Amino acid sequence: MLALLAMGARLKRIARQQGWNHVHVHSCADSANIAMFAERLGGPGYSLTLHGPTLEGYGPNQRQKWRHARFATIISQLLTRVAEREIGTDRPAVINVAPMGVDLDQIRRRTPWQPPAPGEALRIFSCGRLNAVKGHDHLIETVALLRAQGIDARLEIAGEDEQGGSGHHRQLDALIAGKGLGDAVTLLGAISEDRVREGLERAHVFALASLNEGISVAIMEAMAMEMPVVVTDVGGNHELITSGRDAILVPPERPEIMAEEIARLHADPAEARRLAQASRARVAADFHHRRSAQALADGLARTLPGAGAALARA
Repeated sequence: MLALLAMGARLKRIARQQGWNHVHVHSCADSANIAMFAERLGGPGYSLTLHGPTLEGYGPNQRQKWRHARFATIISQLLTRVAEREIGTDRPAVINVAPMGVDLDQIRRRTPWQPPAPGEALRIFSCGRLNAVKGHDHLIETVALLRAQGIDARLEIAGEDEQGGSGHHRQLDALIAGKGLGDAVTLLGAISEDRVREGLERAHVFALASLNEGISVAIMEAMAMEMPVVVTDVGGNHELITSGRDAILVPPERPEIMAEEIARLHADPAEARRLAQASRARVAADFHHRRSAQALADGLARTLPGAGAALARA
């Protein structure tokens, strides 16, 4: 905390030099401690964002960080209830609930989604860091179950572990080898956004077997790519998805149910196409990237003198 105090003093000096009177901290971890110290030392005010999937993951000193913030944004109703319970009366008076959202102008298909042609493999794509909380082991088991049913399922997973490939990546490699899925499951590692979107474009289904989420931006991006999506009903995912209407939610740690739903879509291309079309419409309605910008603008206008007029001019 002493080191963060020194950083807060530096932030105060920089803000004074630059003429800043507010800093938005897009987290509520140590960066929020730095902003809090800067504000306590007479520097700019600050706001913060809670992304999840939990509050505990953002470190100690939460009540103090929230108490001195001008306002906060939280990405889901579920996390809003967590903040009410854990932060209580130390929450700022202004809290806006807004998902991160995705830029629909940037994330769009070049060609319409198509189901697998006769005799073609069923391509499944997933995206998420290689961490046990993402449930990739359950997704690999899902592929094994699909193949046992005679469906030639092929899975690509984009993402890397926190150790640069020497941690959970190795455990997943061993699982893939143990199940004899070396030719069916590919761990792509850390790849570019363009390569992720290429993988989404080529895939027939997006799947994610997470054990916990805030509201997953990876799922939003897959839905924005207008494709069938099958993911676990964890965290705030049910705030994004109405199961059966715009995507499919399944229980966590139940690969047999995920396999059943993917097999059902494989057997019913018309239903898969309907879900694909509904998925992008859902994101366009409520999870576009302007939502988070609007939440920040509203928080500034309500808490920072002169901000409303400045935003109107801008």
